[in-house]
Amino acid sequence: MSSNENILADLQSIFRVEFSDQTIILNESTTADEIKMWDSITHMDLMFSIEQHYNISFSLDEIISFQSIGDLVNTIKVKI
Repeated sequence: MSSNENILADLQSIFRVEFSDQTIILNESTTADEIKMWDSITHMDLMFSIEQHYNISFSLDEIISFQSIGDLVNTIKVKI
């Protein structure tokens, strides 16, 4: 099982690639409102990249329910 810190590091790398912004720093309380250009289309691209990275799948309900990076980390932990 991966630790929250490992998952956060993976997610931070994915976010930096998706947003072409190497300055992004994530923590478990980070929300979409805090990251410039995070909109619904980018959200779906992020979910796809995360699914590919971990070889997991998110349900539509899960994707819609994520309110923070912490929610995402917790869901990933259950699935890997």
